[in-house]
Amino acid sequence: MQPQVIKSVFMGAAALFGVVIFMTLLGAIGTVFGASDAFYCGTYCLIGKALLFLVIIAITVQTYRACSSN
Repeated sequence: MQPQVIKSVFMGAAALFGVVIFMTLLGAIGTVFGASDAFYCGTYCLIGKALLFLVIIAITVQTYRACSSN
């Protein structure tokens, strides 16, 4: 396996972990400021879905570029 592929997979895992940490902090801040159910069922979910989608697309593109760079 190529080192670029391994690097892109590890960076992708780190990015996914970053999304989890960000969403945890956003949820905690929302709780502190008294966010209602509408925030968690609406805005919070949309932010999480969008971030997760963007990170997965970035991981896929980066891994594809690393595989096809032969």
